Amino acid sequence: MTAHIVNKKLDASGFPATLSHNVLTGILRHELKFDGVIITDDMQMKAIADNYELGTAITLAINAGADMVIIGNQLDESKQEPRKIIDIIEKKIANGEISKDRINQAYRRISRFKKTVI
Repeated sequence: MTAHIVNKKLDASGFPATLSHNVLTGILRHELKFDGVIITDDMQMKAIADNYELGTAITLAINAGADMVIIGNQLDESKQEPRKIIDIIEKKIANGEISKDRINQAYRRISRFKKTVI
């Protein structure tokens, strides 16, 4: 599970680790060779929600390398319905902001993980 911490030594852009391609893909995937499922912490936490619009945060997290995005619906007055999140992701894929390949990578990791625990 990712953290929403900022460490400019790991990502000079100042993105929180959850949204950082350098942290999730560069360090975790490439340097450390982690090939498991990367799951975000709750995207409604203030470190994300106060600084990023939901669609932007989801796009950044998925493109950074997160395979699953958590929306806890415990920290925000405005509940996010699953259909709304799915619609956001589908629109981002349709307009090219998230690639189908990235979604397929996540799907393969999640499917592989499910086989180990079921």
